[in-house]
Amino acid sequence: MDTLHLLAATRCLREEFVGRRLQGVVVEQGVARLHFGRHYLVLAYRHPSLGLFWEEAPKSVPKPTGPAAVLGQKLAGCRLESLEMPVADRILRLVFVQEDWIRAERSWTLMAECFGGKGALVLLDGEERIHWASRWDDLEVADARILPHAHYRPPAKARNWTTLSDVAELLHPRRRAALTPELRLAVQTLLASAGCPDFFANAAGDFYPLALVPEARPMAARPALAWSTTPPAPPREERSAGSQLRQRLQRRREALQTDLQRWLATAGEGQRQAEALFAVPDRLATGEPLTLPEYRADGVGEIRVEVPAGKRLHAYAEELMRRAQRSKRAQQRIAEELRAVDAEEQALLAGTIPVLAKPPAAKTSKVAHQPAIGQREIEGFLVLWGKNARANEQLSFRMGKPQDIWLHVQDVQGSHVLIRRDSAQTPVPAAVLQAAAEIALQESQSQALSAEVDWTELRNVSRHPQGGPGRVVYRRFQTLRVRRPGSGRVQP
Repeated sequence: MDTLHLLAATRCLREEFVGRRLQGVVVEQGVARLHFGRHYLVLAYRHPSLGLFWEEAPKSVPKPTGPAAVLGQKLAGCRLESLEMPVADRILRLVFVQEDWIRAERSWTLMAECFGGKGALVLLDGEERIHWASRWDDLEVADARILPHAHYRPPAKARNWTTLSDVAELLHPRRRAALTPELRLAVQTLLASAGCPDFFANAAGDFYPLALVPEARPMAARPALAWSTTPPAPPREERSAGSQLRQRLQRRREALQTDLQRWLATAGEGQRQAEALFAVPDRLATGEPLTLPEYRADGVGEIRVEVPAGKRLHAYAEELMRRAQRSKRAQQRIAEELRAVDAEEQALLAGTIPVLAKPPAAKTSKVAHQPAIGQREIEGFLVLWGKNARANEQLSFRMGKPQDIWLHVQDVQGSHVLIRRDSAQTPVPAAVLQAAAEIALQESQSQALSAEVDWTELRNVSRHPQGGPGRVVYRRFQTLRVRRPGSGRVQP
């Protein structure tokens, strides 16, 4: 898409997506997919097919991973307020509005610079400061723009719509030659119109969607984007109990036969080497391979034995004999298991499926450990915090209620802090929130004098899919910066 095409798609798709709540974000290979219920709003900012598209969302939306997970946490649940193109050079501006628990609105702005190899996705706060970006500029570059917590400014080559002098400059260079007076008038109509564009085609039938019929509101068809998704696995075919048992017995037999061949090879060779070592005088081995006489029924032969340096020959022979005895015991055990497999197969062929008795579970003594949870009452609100990973797990997922306020220091290991609330409509005073955030800082592993503490309702906190006790992921959170009041720990 060139600038004109992108403008047309923006004015067309804003009617379908503005006012809807964002459910999640997936970013991969220079393409950002914003999940709005049944549809994706696709921002291709570094993909070869640059532009703004839409597509049907699958039933199971993949969870964001890596850096995109932070973007999804900040924007999930926000309402899309506006979708516009404020500058001429392929830069989209998406404004999201978020309502927190005290009914205060907070805005986020997502800037999509659709420049291909130099494109970027940038998240701005209400003060136009950069909170997240798909890429960061190098500080050594003179015109570095995308830097953490820096004020956003568009590229130098970007121009405002009010200073645009020639409509033809919006077209792709290969399209400018086909610009006719009629088409120029249609383009001017597009720039001046606030409606959704219809489609206009030249003689070849492949030109631009233009605002010739403002009443029409079609959704622009998307081009084929190379999107690496793993197809869902086909449903597993139902199998009968006899077929499953037969396959399991066959796999068990193959594994036992493989183990038996391995033990047979190690037992025979180890016993031969041990008998040859016992037949010679005992001495320290130098590490060199030994060629020893081997007395067999058909005469005297030779056998090559490698003894580790510094070990006595007879001591090593005793070790080899112990290995041989262990191998013989393993052979006996495997033979018994093979006979049991044969009995099960015979019973299966006879038409009866044997019921395999499970070995009794070992009884383990369970010692009740009281989780270390601290508590304090602040202005009538009960504040709880965990002092280890097990206590954090207990506090967040067994003791807490969905309407409770949950706090944790950002990007640092530490305690989960909980503020009890009677209901979701109970307001939490700012002083209570500030004191709970200070507790979270003091009970964390941070050594800094100040830090940012994230807080949200407990209903937005869930267990980490690949983490241990106390590891969580959360969304729709607010951030509060607090300073450590003292160097000591908080006393319950």
